[in-house]
Amino acid sequence: MFLSVVSNPHALPSQLIYLGSSAIAEFFADVALCPLEATRIRLVSQPTFANGLIGGFARIAREEGFAGFYSGSVLLFYQ
Repeated sequence: MFLSVVSNPHALPSQLIYLGSSAIAEFFADVALCPLEATRIRLVSQPTFANGLIGGFARIAREEGFAGFYSGSVLLFYQ
């Protein structure tokens, strides 16, 4: 990548666009998948928490509210 930027100075803007768009896509994917990841981690760490993914999802929503799904999102965004 470095050699292509050095040899072709016009390639830098397009590569920055690709880099920025991939970062934005990763952010929205993290936001969309965070509730699923929170439920999965809770089911693995506490086997008696719920019987399945839908039951775990409903229990987190009932007990912790919508914010419970995003309680570990800071770590996910830095991943």
